Amino acid sequence: MKQFIFFIILLTAQSVCYAQSHPKVDSLFCYLKEIGMVKACEYNNFRQYGLLKRFSISQNVVPGIEKQESYVMPDGSNMSAEQLQMEKKKIHAIEYIRKTIAELTKDAIESHNFEFHEPCKDSIVSSLTLKKVSENGTPMDMPEGFDYKRSNQFGRIFFKYDMKPCKEGIYTAQWSLSYRVLLDMTSTAKSALNIESLMQILEPMFKDKNMTKRTIVVRYENDFKGYDDKVALKKGYDFFNMPKPEYDGESNTLVCKFADETSAKSVLKHVMDGVRHYIAANPNEAYTILSEDYFSDGYLTNLFSGGGIMPRKGNKLDIYSCKDSDGFYILVNFSRNCFNVPKDWRTLKKRIHGESENYKENW
Repeated sequence: MKQFIFFIILLTAQSVCYAQSHPKVDSLFCYLKEIGMVKACEYNNFRQYGLLKRFSISQNVVPGIEKQESYVMPDGSNMSAEQLQMEKKKIHAIEYIRKTIAELTKDAIESHNFEFHEPCKDSIVSSLTLKKVSENGTPMDMPEGFDYKRSNQFGRIFFKYDMKPCKEGIYTAQWSLSYRVLLDMTSTAKSALNIESLMQILEPMFKDKNMTKRTIVVRYENDFKGYDDKVALKKGYDFFNMPKPEYDGESNTLVCKFADETSAKSVLKHVMDGVRHYIAANPNEAYTILSEDYFSDGYLTNLFSGGGIMPRKGNKLDIYSCKDSDGFYILVNFSRNCFNVPKDWRTLKKRIHGESENYKENW
C-alpha cells in the first residue's frame, strides 16, 4: 500500500496528470490483490503515448469447485483446505469482475460482450473502452476529432473466460483480465535511461554484510546461431534473442543472496525507493516499473527495467527478485543488446559464445 501511495505522489509531482485510472477498476484491482490473484500493476513510458498503467491476470480454474467441500486431485490425493479455498476465490473473482464490467458500461465509449453457453463449452468475452477520468474521478468525453483508434489507451479493460471441452469427466477453464490506461502524456520516454547515474545511487545499497554476492558474464557474437529451442528448454537456457541473436551482445549480472528475509526485504526496499526517486526526477527517461516490491516463489520477478527506446538494441538495466527454499535473491542485470538473465543463473559463472562454466561450490 505504501508503494501505491508513493506512486500517486510520484505522478502528481511530475506534472499535472492528463488522466487517472478509473476508480471502479482500482477497486477491482485492490480486491484481486487482497485475495491473492495479483501482486502489482506496471507503469511504463516506453510507448509513444506517455506514462501507461497496466495489469494483466490469468488464472486456471475448476468449474463447480466453489460448491464442493473437498476435491480429489488427478493423482488421487485430496486438495488441501487452503488450496481449495484459493480455488474457490478464483471462481468468486469472476462474479466480481463481471459485476464491475457491467457497472463500467455507462462510462464507456464502446463496449462489446459475447457469451456462448453449452455443457463444458462456456465462453465469455467482454471488452470496454472507457472515457478519460478527471482528477476527481469523473468520466470525461474525448475532445472532438480525437483519434479513437488510440483512445483505448485512456482506459481499456478486457475479460475472457473459456471452458475447455469435457474429457473423462474433468472440467477445466481459464479466465484472464487486462487493463491499461494513459496517466500522463508528458512523461513519454524521450531519452534512454542514464544507467550510470542511477547505479551511482544504487551501488552503496549492495554493500550489506548480510548478503552473499556472485557475478555472471554472458557474451555472444551475432554469427552465433543460438540454441535449438528444444535443446535450450531441456538444458534450462534462456538465451538472449533466441534462437539467433541479431547483434553482438553482453550481459553482466550481480546476484545477491540473503538467508534472512528481514535483511532481504530491507535491502530491496532501499533499492526500489532509490529507483522510484530517480524516475520521479527523470520522468522522460525510458523505464518500466512495478507498483509493489516482492519476492516471487521460484521464479524471477522483473521489478524494474530501464534502457534504450529501441527494442533489442542498446544498454539496459534490470532489477529482479526471487525466493526459494535456500534463500532470497536480488539480481541486477546490466546488458548490451540483450534482454534477460539465463535460466541457469543459480549456478552459471559465465557463458561465452555458447560455452558455459558453472560455479563449483554451492551457495
